[in-house]
Amino acid sequence: MFAVTLVLAIRLFSPAVRAVEPEWQSVEQGQGQDFVTAFSHQQQSLFYGRSDLEVSFSIIRQLALANRQPETLALTTTADYDFVSSPSVVEFEGQEFLYYMVSARFWGTQAQWLRAPVANLKAAEPVVLPGNYGAYSIARVVALQDGSLGMVYRAGRSQLFFSRSQDGITFGEPVQFAVGTMPASASFADGTVLVSYQNGPSITEMGGRLQVSSDQGHSWSDMASLPQQGDIHDLSPVKRLDGNLDIYYSAKGENQRLGLYRTCVTPELTFGSVEELLSSEQVHAAKSTVHHTSQGLLLTFIQQTDDLQEGNLSLMWLEREAPTCPESVAVAE
Repeated sequence: MFAVTLVLAIRLFSPAVRAVEPEWQSVEQGQGQDFVTAFSHQQQSLFYGRSDLEVSFSIIRQLALANRQPETLALTTTADYDFVSSPSVVEFEGQEFLYYMVSARFWGTQAQWLRAPVANLKAAEPVVLPGNYGAYSIARVVALQDGSLGMVYRAGRSQLFFSRSQDGITFGEPVQFAVGTMPASASFADGTVLVSYQNGPSITEMGGRLQVSSDQGHSWSDMASLPQQGDIHDLSPVKRLDGNLDIYYSAKGENQRLGLYRTCVTPELTFGSVEELLSSEQVHAAKSTVHHTSQGLLLTFIQQTDDLQEGNLSLMWLEREAPTCPESVAVAE
């Protein structure tokens, strides 16, 4: 690991005044669970996985923003692998691709990655990733600032890995950087790569964690924590117009439900103020993801019932990004 600069001060958690009174809409209802979403600019559509409560089957759905009608995709699989999950949409060499995983079941280490052009989803081809992994890895593929692709995922006993690809097909030997769950990744404008994830002693005692890499994922900084403490889940980074990142996440309230929050972060891991988007009195939210679309900033999340029997995909349009990041005051270690 390499040492990153230490910041002299990080703003303490102090929830900002809530953004404009939110309006959000559930678009996928019924028993089962949805996962994080991917967005196609070419199709103006969301792609997301949906499974039953026991995670014994999973499909990938497409939701066009124009009509809000979910459609199950008939994606390429194999005879033995009919569990389809973990969609990511990335632009690579001027073309959008849908990456997804096929496997026999959620738990297990036998799975196959595929990718297909969004313009022709039947033209899928295998993706090479060394090592053992399964659908539980819930991997995510992102475009990096240098033109390569990065994949972040979980394997083994909640070990987290990062792997890169120069051609979009063959990913290199993965680098383990932490222990945790629900990893995600994004690049700052200066090329620094950030990974976010959650870990803790139990599923109800999670903390929000961040690490950065200045060499495209070969080595990673020490772990940093979100300024907000408590039970934190499902961190999701997205690039801001100023080149920094916003981190969206769920945090548990006193009523044991999860509200939605966000904060800005710089490559030096300094934070802006924490903003509450939806309180735990309004939602019980998980798996938030944000997309820059032609219509504006779109937040997606899962609105769960208190008994967790349903997890409904919900959409919310945001008027602005998180409050501005601070200028970091850093010293060399």
